[in-house]
Amino acid sequence: MSFRDFLIISRANILISTIPTALFGVILSRGPLFSSLSLLYILLYFLIITFACNINCLSDVEVDSRYKSYMSNAVKRVGETKIKMLLFIETCLIFSLITYFYLNGKILTSVFAFSGFVFSYIYSASPLRLKAKGFFSFIPTFFGLYFISVLGGYALYSQIDFHIVIFAFSYALLNQGITFVNTCEDFEEDNETGIKTFAHFLGFRKTLFLAVVLTFLGGLNLFFYSKSTLFFVPLIFVFSQILNSFIENNAKKYASKMPLWFFLVRYPLLISLII
Repeated sequence: MSFRDFLIISRANILISTIPTALFGVILSRGPLFSSLSLLYILLYFLIITFACNINCLSDVEVDSRYKSYMSNAVKRVGETKIKMLLFIETCLIFSLITYFYLNGKILTSVFAFSGFVFSYIYSASPLRLKAKGFFSFIPTFFGLYFISVLGGYALYSQIDFHIVIFAFSYALLNQGITFVNTCEDFEEDNETGIKTFAHFLGFRKTLFLAVVLTFLGGLNLFFYSKSTLFFVPLIFVFSQILNSFIENNAKKYASKMPLWFFLVRYPLLISLII
């Protein structure tokens, strides 16, 4: 197994933008950014996302061999046994950190983290494999990756209140809007292999339109929180790209930019909330 193959099956281009998601709740609760609790929560969220990416690549190896050979080839070079060992190690570390938070009285954070881990598993792995269950396919990403991740960081230092729920929900709307473009990218390929995503449930065109709406609503509300042009300018750029994907009816042209979109909206939002 080469380090490059590990980066591929772990979706390193997406992991780069993982840190802000774990920190938003901490910042809004006015908790210390560099305390042991905050750093361990970042590590926990990072591990959950890595686990989600690894198990997704392993579960999709046959599908990827048809249309994304670089992904399936990386899985084959690493080997199924090594990936399963890696997943086992990640699971042990995740549960160790969840237990640590629980024993230190951060019960709600541990519950949110455990829920995120469960969502990351049932999204890709059988028997549930929600990514192929039409309407239900968006639930693990919206709630597991985006919504409760913000709440978990906030619960480290403060009680959950209405304002953080609205922020987390808006953040999930924005990120899900971006994710829906990526979902539409493989519309035909998924259909040919029997995978029915949310885009098949709602329809290709309607899902792209929904991506535009969610990005607009989520981004607008987050701008009211940040009140910063540092966030507003990249947000407008990302929104225009997603709008173009709808106007041109072409997800494949734009979906490869999803990691860049995550980076452009998450880090400026993080910085604007800090300053």
